[in-house]
Amino acid sequence: MASTEIAMRWSDLDTLRHVNNVVYVDYALETWPELRASGLIPHTDPVRVEVDYRMPVLKSDHPIHIDTAIDGLTLTQSILVSGAEHPAAIVTSRFDAAPETARVEPDAPVGQLMLRYSDLDDHRQINTARMFELFQEARVLYMNTTMREAKIPSIVSARADVRVITPLRWQSEPLETQTWVKTVGGSSFAIRAQLCKDGEVLAVAETVMVAFDADTQRSAKLNEDQRERLRALMMD
Repeated sequence: MASTEIAMRWSDLDTLRHVNNVVYVDYALETWPELRASGLIPHTDPVRVEVDYRMPVLKSDHPIHIDTAIDGLTLTQSILVSGAEHPAAIVTSRFDAAPETARVEPDAPVGQLMLRYSDLDDHRQINTARMFELFQEARVLYMNTTMREAKIPSIVSARADVRVITPLRWQSEPLETQTWVKTVGGSSFAIRAQLCKDGEVLAVAETVMVAFDADTQRSAKLNEDQRERLRALMMD
């Protein structure tokens, strides 16, 4: 297992002064150039990246510590503040995952996202970390508009799973997004999002969201009204 340490930046933080969820993928990517130069991972981008969020990380003078394990074409990286006992997040990148298939959902809520030139990687494709950022933008917009009626006061991300069907390349026109509630549980629900172009799905994401009690710092049960409102947003 290889280890790497990098400094935390103020720009890594969200409004709660926690490391933003998408930044954990940025941290993971910091190790990729050396791994590629050593021939340990392909030069192509992974087709699937999963992030399990374990605990929030506040701004620290201690560096971010990354432990990397490689099993064939699967890269597993534990990310924590140096000196911490437990990881804050686990990032798993799969370079040989089975191809994903998806179709445009005619009844799903539609949005638009503009790409930025800084979203591109060395292959002039959308950077893996920026892919997570695009899906976060689509998800937050959905939660602040269509999903607002569910009236869930506090929500945290527990897991994100992004799968690329066709590499996203630069375009000046906006990408179309589709976002909806995929499943509903006792204290959690999953949001499905798709990035689309010309009637084709380019990438998909599923994010598990958990209702959260800010006072106890624990997950909270969804009440029946909240579950019903979430179920009403599911696709048949």
